[in-house]
Amino acid sequence: MELRHIRYFVAAAEEENFHRAAERLCVVTPALSRRIHDLEDELGVQLFERQQKRVKLSPMGRVFLEQARRILAEVDRAMAQMRLMGAGEAGSLHIGLNETVVRHALVTSAFREFRTQYPGVELKLGPIPSSKLVEAVLSGHVDAAFIYTRPPEGPVDYLRIETDDFFLALPSTHPLAARAELRLADLKDEKFLWMERESAPGVYDRMIAACQAGGLTPNIVQQVLSENTRLHLVSAGMGLTFVTSAFRDGLPESAVVTRQVADFSVPLELELVWLKSVRSPALSRFIETVKGLQDSLPPPSKAPLLRSVR
Repeated sequence: MELRHIRYFVAAAEEENFHRAAERLCVVTPALSRRIHDLEDELGVQLFERQQKRVKLSPMGRVFLEQARRILAEVDRAMAQMRLMGAGEAGSLHIGLNETVVRHALVTSAFREFRTQYPGVELKLGPIPSSKLVEAVLSGHVDAAFIYTRPPEGPVDYLRIETDDFFLALPSTHPLAARAELRLADLKDEKFLWMERESAPGVYDRMIAACQAGGLTPNIVQQVLSENTRLHLVSAGMGLTFVTSAFRDGLPESAVVTRQVADFSVPLELELVWLKSVRSPALSRFIETVKGLQDSLPPPSKAPLLRSVR
């Protein structure tokens, strides 16, 4: 049995005439009649009662017509779904991220815009520790991820989003909060809340190296993974911390302020990264959405930087 046999049968049942059914399907009448006979032989039942100028469904034919219509409807739905998926307008898309990334206006705007433009795509946003994001991309666990620590070499493509840097977060009542300029030497007697090295070893080492280059060996009294948690501990007077520029908005009430330290800079490139060998239509649509939002931004964030790493 072929799908066309079922289509021939449904057309003949609806027209109650093989000739009109053949015209509707753009085939010759003998071919349609032969396929109906083949279908009846295969099923072992008579589907039509033949009359001189028309055909009429038999009781078995009426039962099969209901099933045949259901089969064709399922096939049509499947074909329509495949066409939408091929156009990137259906399916699912899993994007990896961490708590810092979602504070970027462009990133959250991209999620909102994508859901508006492509409601047929299920957008899965997976909170993943920073140290696991690259692995999630390379293993195919996620379709793409917003990361700061792209490997220097590997089978990935990336779209640069923007550059972050670190700012000192301290209680608003701290004596250093009123200083016009801060340098690392001013922090030698302070206690620090620090990120956990396991979460991003490269960033951790760069921060320590930048401090030491400025003559500061930070007195780390507590390591805390979450930047948001560190900020709340700062507000409680537990110490100072460095947070990315993405955290400058939405500080805990007015208890915490951020200040730039003149001789401390550890720039981080926020990038959307995906496996070069696996770029689904839905992912292409998402990348286009992000680039479109970048194009709407004023310089210098306007031009997206898209490169391949081999």
